[in-house]
Amino acid sequence: MLAFFVLYFAAGFIMCRHYEGYFNKTNNSALKEFICDYPGKNIFTDHYVKYSLDLIDKYKNPSRVSRISGEIFDWKKVNSGDWVVYDASRIKELTLQGNTFPDFAVLNSKKYELIKQYDTFKIYEKR
Repeated sequence: MLAFFVLYFAAGFIMCRHYEGYFNKTNNSALKEFICDYPGKNIFTDHYVKYSLDLIDKYKNPSRVSRISGEIFDWKKVNSGDWVVYDASRIKELTLQGNTFPDFAVLNSKKYELIKQYDTFKIYEKR
């Protein structure tokens, strides 16, 4: 019985140590801190990331985060100085679930500048 408890606590300790790396806690915390450092920025993103950003903002009303959805999203809604938070892997997953999105290739144009990247999350600012 004692061996079971020792094994149980040892496994729990090992899992706690690997949690930060597995869930990329360092990058996620840095992203959260960066978003919080700029409370006046308007942000555009997909609905999945929007929920997370609204949580970071403590669900302020009105939200500074807007959804990008549908193939005919009007990129003119994004004003100079606004941010677009983009994660290709999340967009791919949401597309597999039946959601539609505009062509994000516009983010690689001269109209947008990549200002920060946290692992797979890229933050673009419209010029």
